[in-house]
Amino acid sequence: MKRTLTVFVLLYMILFLTVSCQKPCNTCPTAVEVTVVVIATSTHTCDYTATVTCTATPITSATPTCTVTATCTTTPTPTTTRICSPEQCNGIDDDCDGVIDNDFPEQGQICFAGLGTCRNAGTFQCNGSSGLICNAVPLEPQEEKCNGLDDDCDGLVDEDFPEKGHGCSVGTGACMKSGIFVCDEYGGGLVCDAEALLQTEICDNGIDDDCDGLIDMEDPDCTP
Repeated sequence: MKRTLTVFVLLYMILFLTVSCQKPCNTCPTAVEVTVVVIATSTHTCDYTATVTCTATPITSATPTCTVTATCTTTPTPTTTRICSPEQCNGIDDDCDGVIDNDFPEQGQICFAGLGTCRNAGTFQCNGSSGLICNAVPLEPQEEKCNGLDDDCDGLVDEDFPEKGHGCSVGTGACMKSGIFVCDEYGGGLVCDAEALLQTEICDNGIDDDCDGLIDMEDPDCTP
């Protein structure tokens, strides 16, 4: 043992124990010896126990028996110890090394629970033989939006919009421009991120330059 009996505040401890003589009061003995076992109280599970013998003086009472009060003023002698056990996370020094919960250095550190926007912070707390648990509580899931977030907290992002990232195009003819589908500004759907080319009709090249469906002189823009 790393400790001695002197650390248990048991030195010259005063104990009181009440017993009864099983005799009429006028025939009680003048002294009675009573043996009690004292267990030191602390946060350690491996404290000494001690056996103490007390000398008791009978006190006459009105009942057929005598009340005997035992007063002990002696230094206990250690007779045995409790058995140390592997350290648990319980606020007790189970392995008797003088340090409480020292096998769980993450106690009190930050931890998280939940996925996506449901992820919430907490701290690691003791849970006895189970070690540490995270006391964080995930936030409630929401309807999935198209916003680059996992709103419904299922580990997937924007999964309700399978065309996101696929190719698209806007405009016709010479104005056509290619792009990909992206989330709109409200998060409710997809839009093509391409912008159609805007240009002036050239009147003698056989191309619908301004993409209005009319070519060269057919276009009013080319009418003299």
